Amino acid sequence: MLVRTDLQCRWSIDGKPQGVLSVDDRVTVSLGIGEHLMEAVPLSGGPLWEQVLSISDTNARVFTIPLLAAKNAEELRKTLAATRERGYWLDPETGLTWEAAASVSSVNWFEGAKQCRDLRLAGYSDWQLPTIEELNQLRVARGHTAKGGIQADAYVWSTSQGKTPREAWLLDFGLGLGRMSAKLSYRGSGPLPTQALCVRGNVPK
Repeated sequence: MLVRTDLQCRWSIDGKPQGVLSVDDRVTVSLGIGEHLMEAVPLSGGPLWEQVLSISDTNARVFTIPLLAAKNAEELRKTLAATRERGYWLDPETGLTWEAAASVSSVNWFEGAKQCRDLRLAGYSDWQLPTIEELNQLRVARGHTAKGGIQADAYVWSTSQGKTPREAWLLDFGLGLGRMSAKLSYRGSGPLPTQALCVRGNVPK
């Protein structure tokens, strides 16, 4: 087996230290058929990573110790927890402050706008529905989730007008797509509710 890593670390197999493994290293190890415990700790600091490898044949293979992915996942978990505890998240790239989670119940545009007007959070009362551009800025690049640990998983209303004043744009965080719908009548359905997610900031509307 050829072993590599995406983050410099000290590693071991079945409790036997293997030294330091750098990102550019490619180390060949011989593992018998059966289960083997591989462990690694980043030199830059971080939690112990471990995985049981099941070897069923002697065919050559390449295995990458995914420390960077694990570190990113841990950082995301901490961000999620911090955002939920505070109740809001400040986007350092745009300067916009977002509430931590979109509305649980499905709402039409007018109900969503009122929820934001009535919101009192972090000492502020100037919350509002975002524009469709602001929602797109909140979306993880090339992804279908919101940044900063924000919980938004369906259609989210915006203040951006559709083809007529009776329509408004929504962003579907589940698919990363926008759509226009009637403000008053549309509420979504089933697993795709229409949600309100409030924002405050100085971006011109």
